Amino acid sequence: MEENIVKLLKKTEGQIKAINKMIENGRDTIDIIIQISAVRGALARVAIELIKYETVKCMNCGDLKTRAEKFNLMVEELLKRI
Repeated sequence: MEENIVKLLKKTEGQIKAINKMIENGRDTIDIIIQISAVRGALARVAIELIKYETVKCMNCGDLKTRAEKFNLMVEELLKRI
């Protein structure tokens, strides 16, 4: 799963570089905004993959109380961000 996250991040990095070039080349603002929206979507997908990965890790660690505490912390952080 980690390789999937890295792959998504590399793709996002490429999109950000493309946005920078678009700005440098004076591209239309609407086109740039569309690309920024695509980057935001890609980062959301990265966050989802990280949550899935961490949930699996969380469910395989320690006792039930420890798993519940870690899971609750993860959910709290997620809810702060949306």
